[in-house]
Amino acid sequence: HEGEATDIGFDEYVQSGGICFIEWPERVQNLLPAERYEIHLDGPDYANRPTARTLLIRRT
Repeated sequence: HEGEATDIGFDEYVQSGGICFIEWPERVQNLLPAERYEIHLDGPDYANRPTARTLLIRRT
């Protein structure tokens, strides 16, 4: 996946100075900037907490 990302200009995209949202960052882990914000969103656990959602924002 990293080769494909490089082919489409992924490096220029993430270094553009803007905000970039990457849905599956684990597929391009080695191409991500060292300093970044990571956002993790978990949906509800329908068995135990049907309306709960979790949002985690972490700076690396």
